[in-house]
Amino acid sequence: MPNTSPTDRISRLEAFRGLGAIAVIVTHCFLVVPWDGQGAQLLLIKLVCLFLNGHTALMIFFVISGYVLGLSLDKGASRPDNVSRFYVRRGFRIYPAHLVALGFIAIALSSFGHAVRPSAASQMFGAWFPATLSPITGLFNALLLRVDMNGVAWTLVLEVAISLVFPLLYWTSRRSPGWVRAAILVGLIGVSFAVGNRTTQASVAVITDYLKPLLGQFSYVPTILNSLALYGYVFYVGLTAEPAFKRLVPRIEGRWGTRLMWFALFVAVTSNVYTGGFTPTSLFIEVCGATFLVFYGILTHTRNLLIKALDHPFFKWLGAISYSFYLYHFIIVYCIATALFRVVDPMLIGRDPLLFVSALTLFAFPVTAALGTASYHLVEAPLISYSKRVPMRRSTGVADGAPGRLPAERTVFSLLLLAPWIVVPVGIALVAPYLYLRNTHVHAAGLALAPLVDPAPAAAGVRKAGGVSHNPPLRPPAPVPLPFHLAIGDSAARRWTPSGWYDAEAAGGATFAWSEGEQSMLTVPLPSGRNIRLDFEALPFVFPRSPPQVVTIELNGTVIERVRVRPGRQKYSVVLPARALRASVDTLEFDYAYARSPREVLENSVDVRTLAVAWYSLEFSEWKP
Repeated sequence: MPNTSPTDRISRLEAFRGLGAIAVIVTHCFLVVPWDGQGAQLLLIKLVCLFLNGHTALMIFFVISGYVLGLSLDKGASRPDNVSRFYVRRGFRIYPAHLVALGFIAIALSSFGHAVRPSAASQMFGAWFPATLSPITGLFNALLLRVDMNGVAWTLVLEVAISLVFPLLYWTSRRSPGWVRAAILVGLIGVSFAVGNRTTQASVAVITDYLKPLLGQFSYVPTILNSLALYGYVFYVGLTAEPAFKRLVPRIEGRWGTRLMWFALFVAVTSNVYTGGFTPTSLFIEVCGATFLVFYGILTHTRNLLIKALDHPFFKWLGAISYSFYLYHFIIVYCIATALFRVVDPMLIGRDPLLFVSALTLFAFPVTAALGTASYHLVEAPLISYSKRVPMRRSTGVADGAPGRLPAERTVFSLLLLAPWIVVPVGIALVAPYLYLRNTHVHAAGLALAPLVDPAPAAAGVRKAGGVSHNPPLRPPAPVPLPFHLAIGDSAARRWTPSGWYDAEAAGGATFAWSEGEQSMLTVPLPSGRNIRLDFEALPFVFPRSPPQVVTIELNGTVIERVRVRPGRQKYSVVLPARALRASVDTLEFDYAYARSPREVLENSVDVRTLAVAWYSLEFSEWKP
């Protein structure tokens, strides 16, 4: 029996994307509540997240992407400008909808207070949108050099990175004999296993931690390269697997093919169970299952339940808008969940978590679908259509194929596609002054003085002899009275914490804030001329085989003490000597022995923040020997 027609295959690919979009949004809806409990409802939630596996859906997306990108290059294989046309289309496909979605996310996050994690929410939910909104944050997220404004955009970063090398992979898949393609695939899988094992990941984490202070805003680039090495072979599988399945599928049509299809689905969604968590082996098993599902699904004539779903108009429609749906679903789930957390009793959520996440899913899906539909028709479809005409036009107005200068659109979107590598050196040069000032004491003191100093004296000019106007020096801020209690998780603490702190969270009835990176800074005008006792309550970020966390405390550039912070929430005390205090604003620096991203060291974590210590409170009091 011959395989399905090319039109039917593309139609089923769209439906696969629609099914994957449902799996992804359901997974994220079910992740907003903590799983650390017992009971039938939590067990059912775990089973739903197991079989509607968002990560497996992403692997299906990646396999489909490799296949479709290969078809795109096949269409223009005879054109000399095929590669440049490919880059232009990828630029128009990825960036416009992403930029519009990013603007929507910025508006949504700035419209309500999202700094404090609701008490009934999971720890993972509290880390979904860790970024503090600023122009520099928006710029780097727009260029896909950071993803802290939309965590799911890490897949877009991977798509951009793979697109850069995809023409080379395509050339090897179409021009090389089978043994060469097999060798390339084995090599890419070997790279994934070498990079993905926990020993290598721990080394990568150490190297990344070392590079982060040097890279500054570009610190996500090593993670991009790491993801490319880990997932690169998935796209190559999609690019090269079709001929083998064209021969295989006709031989297993009917009952055997259906059985193998369900077995592949089961193996793919449960791959982490066999390996005790996410590993290169579990990823390989998952990719094998996803590959069989995709190519069997698009080539078979057997009308089983999955194939009927793939041929249903609803899933085809959802697949058509799946990219925009994916871009918006994370912020929609976050906003609706936050609203529900504010109006629903936490005790009720803890007692009936399944009811809560079911209601969240029912609210989030139609809202996301509506936004995705609008984005598709107003942004995606027009620009995709336009991108197909861009390479056909010359800026001189001559016919296609005649000599002429390439249109500006080609250059712009080729540069956008190359952004993660072109912008890095240019961006470092442009933002180096900002990065330098951000990390200097002068900048921190300036930030702290703004709310403390009365601006009136600075604005009042004094007329001197000769007609020259002078401003008197700023008055030093009044020292805080002792004892002085500072709750780091309180919004009032932001005036004292100029850098190195994430937004406040709440858990267990207490508020706190995680440190950001390897250093946190506190600026406060302490009374001078006396020793001051500092009591602080903190909790270190720990993970399997984590080293001891040691906090080095500096006062105005003088190292005061190195405190080993033990696991768990505990209190510590140090003495700030009078000789190190100033008559104006004092700067306290907390340097950490290590800072790690939970996503790099904890299984199944999506938290991309760089954490060292969670700070609850600091209290300054007069030291009494």
